[in-house]
Amino acid sequence: MKYRASYIVPCVVGVMAIGLTVWMWQLKIQLGIHRYFEIDELAYLYWATHIQMGLKPYIDFLFYPAPGFFILLVPIVSAFQGIAVFAASRGAMLVVFASLSIALMLLFWELRRSWIAILIPLVLVFLPLPSDKFIEIRPDTLAMTLFIFGLWLQMRHMNGKQNTSLVAGLLYGASVAVSQKMAMTVGIALLGGVCWTIVQKQSWRMVKGITSGIGVVGAGVLFYLFSLGNFPMIWYSLTKFSFEASSLGKIFPIPPQFFFIPNDVVYGTGGLHIGYIANLALWIIGLCMAAVRLFSPYAISGKKGVWQEVTLTLVFYCSFLLFCYVLPMKHAQYLIPPAIFIVFYAVDGIGEIWRYLKRTIGGHVLFLILCSLAFYFFWRGYSLVTMPKLYWTNENDMQKVKTLWKNIPLTEPIFDMVGLTMRYPQPYIAPVYPIGQMAPVITYRLPPLVASLVSTDTKFIYSGTPERFSTLSNEDQLYIKERFTPVGDNTLWVRNDIVASRDWLEYDITGQ
Repeated sequence: MKYRASYIVPCVVGVMAIGLTVWMWQLKIQLGIHRYFEIDELAYLYWATHIQMGLKPYIDFLFYPAPGFFILLVPIVSAFQGIAVFAASRGAMLVVFASLSIALMLLFWELRRSWIAILIPLVLVFLPLPSDKFIEIRPDTLAMTLFIFGLWLQMRHMNGKQNTSLVAGLLYGASVAVSQKMAMTVGIALLGGVCWTIVQKQSWRMVKGITSGIGVVGAGVLFYLFSLGNFPMIWYSLTKFSFEASSLGKIFPIPPQFFFIPNDVVYGTGGLHIGYIANLALWIIGLCMAAVRLFSPYAISGKKGVWQEVTLTLVFYCSFLLFCYVLPMKHAQYLIPPAIFIVFYAVDGIGEIWRYLKRTIGGHVLFLILCSLAFYFFWRGYSLVTMPKLYWTNENDMQKVKTLWKNIPLTEPIFDMVGLTMRYPQPYIAPVYPIGQMAPVITYRLPPLVASLVSTDTKFIYSGTPERFSTLSNEDQLYIKERFTPVGDNTLWVRNDIVASRDWLEYDITGQ
């Protein structure tokens, strides 16, 4: 009877967790397809489209991301026409996010061997900060997914399972190829493997396998970059320029704690509510549990698993401290790496509660009650966080881009300051950037915008928002205001001679 009873609570909790996860995911899918687009997302689609059109990144247009992410995006912009490309790209990111859930669950199972791993997808899809960033069209989620799969394979090797170090190295290399910000994270994981090899007096087979995998991917990336030509410009773009561009964060500083205070942008509903409180509780539990594992790694894993625990916690804390004290731009997407480990350690804390309570029938009952309450809070909190965001749609942008594609020939160059138009030729080497703000802080000398507009006979400028237009230099703004006329909702600027030749002033860019 006792043997059977020991499975009742895990089964009931597991069924409730799966049901709640499925409900949350159907809302997450709706949000992913219909949510408004951040400027960064449009920029990545813009860059991918122009790579697909035959332009060389780093050479034909100013560009600082690592090239790996575009292995995912370029086929999407090639396969889908019209506005379907936006939904397809978000759909791909939802698949990547689901893969991240699987990777993190596998990592948890490898290190804890507990049925509690089933809670990983639930907590990951619930965590409000930075929930929306996981499904945006940006490389961070894909890079972390590849890294977590690689870390899982490394832990399997360190636990004495089959040798998968080469595959782990390939995944690590791919994560850096997707986002160069992953270099530090991969370095810490590799350093943990080196320390494990030395202290535990193990074969260097794992370290050699990982470094070989990273080397293979690195060689492939270098071959591609060299094939583009002008490697000094590429090297500048991937290294110095990426740091210079991020230094704009010093102009508009955001304190690290900004995202942890109540606000409706992150938490859907303003003020104190159960979604915000649950998020804060998960972050606090995760931080505390990670500290316990860092300073007492023997407690859960024993002598053989100490370096697995140390590696994991160092990766987490370094990524969190990097956000707090190093990165000048405190944007929510930079919380993706620490948030993933917050989920791991929050579920780890739940596992410790279960390990203590499972000794008695009363403990089983108490654990079931606690989980039921937690699931209710998750359900209620997720509703408060997500439901309002379903009304913040991308419908206006989709109507705009359909109207633009219909009214302006796709052969006309458009200087696009946000990336929404994407299918038009780009008349300037630095589209989608706030060039007026960026020019004083970067080493690369930007060519004059006015000269480029004249030489390419550009008749249209799309600013996205009036705020984006204000990021141009005063001289560029003055030139455009003198020779272009804003139409519709004032986001499309049409050259005056074109306005005179057509009834553009009655042209409603919103389609309403």
